Amino acid sequence: MKPSLLIAFILFCLPFTAFAVKLSPIYHAEILVVSQTNDAREQAVKDGLLQVLIRISGNPDIDKNPAIRAALRKAEYFVQEYSYLPDSRDSSQYQLKINYEPNDVKRLLQKAKVGSGENHPLILVWLNVIDNQHNFDVISNETKGTVFDKMTQEGNKYGLPVIFPMMDVDDINLVSSDDISAMNIPVLQEAAKRYRPQGLLIGEIEENDNACQSHWKLLMKDNQWDWKIENKTMDNVITIVMNQVSKVISGDGTAKGSH
Repeated sequence: MKPSLLIAFILFCLPFTAFAVKLSPIYHAEILVVSQTNDAREQAVKDGLLQVLIRISGNPDIDKNPAIRAALRKAEYFVQEYSYLPDSRDSSQYQLKINYEPNDVKRLLQKAKVGSGENHPLILVWLNVIDNQHNFDVISNETKGTVFDKMTQEGNKYGLPVIFPMMDVDDINLVSSDDISAMNIPVLQEAAKRYRPQGLLIGEIEENDNACQSHWKLLMKDNQWDWKIENKTMDNVITIVMNQVSKVISGDGTAKGSH
């Protein structure tokens, strides 16, 4: 291939490779334990299996299903292999790495009549954060910090591929923080085309001395869900909204908010 054609090919591919989302392996869990005793491992295997089931189903309340509750009591049956590693952050703990048998987990979900999807829709997040000094910050793919990390962590928990805009020149020319605050859907949908998401999560979080107030809108195809969430901490606000998004994606009718 000629150099000029190679460069053109690379440039053509860049917009679609730059926004890849790395999720935890679907049938894998890592749990911290204080010892390598049977009791500690038994509880960790149960917790890990629940993590896997939530990730696959996208349903944060899956343990309320009777068949799932029964399976969790014999969670070691679903283990394919496990290993211990010293935890680098705390020498008194171990990291238990567990791989679960995919076919057994799939059969469990079928038996429990729980919908599953290993390929959940890609969600693009337009998010404004207003701090105590009334400074506006649009969270971008380059914004490394508490909000970015927490949303990515919660997305990973539920198996939801979550990405943020680059907020490069192209984005800045199309979208302002005011557009996000006003939830200007036509503008945000137009700017989102380059990312090819299956859904948009638009939000604004405002910090004050006593609590964090937030407003969110989820767009999936022709449907919309709205949430107003207030909590003492930013982390809790993000946990709650991602729980609601997961319920929508999993088809859980208990997801609160206006459609």
